[in-house]
Amino acid sequence: MRWSSTVANSTTAADQINIALDRVKELAPDLAPPEGLRATAEDFLTDGQQEPQQRVRDKDLGAPAFPVVNWDTGAYEDGLATLYRWVENEAVRAVEWYLAEKRFKAFCSRALRVVAIVAATAGAALPFVVRDGSTGFEWGYFSLAVAAGAMAMDRFFGFSTAWMRYITAELAIQERLQQLRFTWARTQLDHAGRPLTADETREALAVLSDAAASIAKELRSETLSWAEEFQANVSELRTLARPT
Repeated sequence: MRWSSTVANSTTAADQINIALDRVKELAPDLAPPEGLRATAEDFLTDGQQEPQQRVRDKDLGAPAFPVVNWDTGAYEDGLATLYRWVENEAVRAVEWYLAEKRFKAFCSRALRVVAIVAATAGAALPFVVRDGSTGFEWGYFSLAVAAGAMAMDRFFGFSTAWMRYITAELAIQERLQQLRFTWARTQLDHAGRPLTADETREALAVLSDAAASIAKELRSETLSWAEEFQANVSELRTLARPT
């Protein structure tokens, strides 16, 4: 698991504290703290626990480990709760990933479109501004070339299309997550105060299975769209690069 910048900042703080402790030991040995008193990055990430205090976003969406549930005890509620938390966490993880990743795509898309608009406007206006025979006339062609290059970069790198794909996938997963939460709340209400039977547990498992499958289907659909777009862009680039 790759840690985010939070770990880097925590490590820097730990190093600074350790340097200060070494300095105190050099200047005043009698006042030096015990040898075992050293700061580590984990001291800033945990609060007496083994897990970090806040969720660290995954660098990529990988295959999650399926939880192991023991049904032999007959405690169906505990097993269902474990599986529900697993499905919910995977949905939240996917939503957080798309929300974080779309920021970079949105920034690049907007920046390239602003460059294209400004350059195209400047290129079209320069012939009416500069005087005849002025060397500034050629800058109009250069501005138009910059505008075309910006649009080509957005097209072939897929910043705008990826931004739209991420928004669509994130909203679809959000919708499925809300449906799952309300369905789970209704299930808890229907069986409040009494244990679940085996048939009722199977029905609840079917709901969780459908939710997990729909989320995985959305991820697969978005990935296939990216693959098709990538192949189309590569083919177009090869066609343009082929000598005529």
